[in-house]
Amino acid sequence: MKECYLVRVKIIYTMSGRGLHRDAELLAYVFKSLGHEVSSQSVQPASQRALWLERKWYRAVERMLPPALRDSTLTLQRQLRLLINGRSPFDLIIHLQSIQHRHLHKNCAQWLVPNQEWFSHSQLHYLKVFDAVVCKTREALHLFSRYHTNVQYTGFSSPLISHPPPVPEKNFQKALHVAGNSGFKGTAALVRVWRKHPEWPQLTLVCNQLPAHDELPNNIEVLSNISDDNLADLWATAGIAILPSEVEGFGQILVEAQAYGCVVVTTDAPPMNEVVDPSFGILVPYHSTGAFRMGVRYFVDPDGLEHAIQELWRHKDADLHRMSFDAAQNATENDKAFRRRIKYLISGLERSTSI
Repeated sequence: MKECYLVRVKIIYTMSGRGLHRDAELLAYVFKSLGHEVSSQSVQPASQRALWLERKWYRAVERMLPPALRDSTLTLQRQLRLLINGRSPFDLIIHLQSIQHRHLHKNCAQWLVPNQEWFSHSQLHYLKVFDAVVCKTREALHLFSRYHTNVQYTGFSSPLISHPPPVPEKNFQKALHVAGNSGFKGTAALVRVWRKHPEWPQLTLVCNQLPAHDELPNNIEVLSNISDDNLADLWATAGIAILPSEVEGFGQILVEAQAYGCVVVTTDAPPMNEVVDPSFGILVPYHSTGAFRMGVRYFVDPDGLEHAIQELWRHKDADLHRMSFDAAQNATENDKAFRRRIKYLISGLERSTSI
């Protein structure tokens, strides 16, 4: 571990939507609660050309150079990057989702909190610069343990749980699907299933990028670009959250739905099934997969989704209320476990740097 005082912390992430901003907000809250100074910075995503050139360069080095020369070339690339970047005024820099090359420095500790579905193989050699890889899911822990000697599992949570919302009387005839800007939440599959059932209750879609479709049936409502307060109102009244995600870095939206006492329907695949348990939610099988950078994309089975929704509404109200209560309890317990693990990790770094 590098000798530095863990006082000033910088959290760096790509400006790509609500999820990473909430991740940064949660980590900042935890560090500040321990008396540390925290700065968060969002950066513009790299251009497609820059990403293409990075992949092209990495593939050329991998394919054309013998192992010894390949390793020396990548080491030189990292050293040049550290030299160009110079010193940092921060003591710890945390990279969320992927590596921000311009924020790599030799004089401070570096943590990576990866989302494997957005992590490229061409970035793997930069892991040598990092003191720790901090994993939000068991899936990430298993994957990144192959590439780094200090991989720690903390789980994750949502800043919402810092001040958990009251769980009102739920309407289990009201279903909510929240996709936001993501095209990987299983929205298209859900719409196809719902169109077959005009007798089903209203489904509210919170979606800024609705997939191509014919005219929607009367029992599907679409809301776009809504505020956090408006979303909170929707969570508060909906009894069912149908979130058949294809990929998740953790599944923060699943935890938020639970915090509001929603019975969650999601895909029975990692990491979604790390967050939702059959005792308080519904897991739907997937029918196929696809590679997605270093992660896997899981496509929910439409027939399974249809069956799960039909079975859900056959439950007695007492059962649904029990599941709602257990979901909210799980969100709280998950948050406590995350904070316990991350604080232990921070204390270990504090001890090693003699704070």
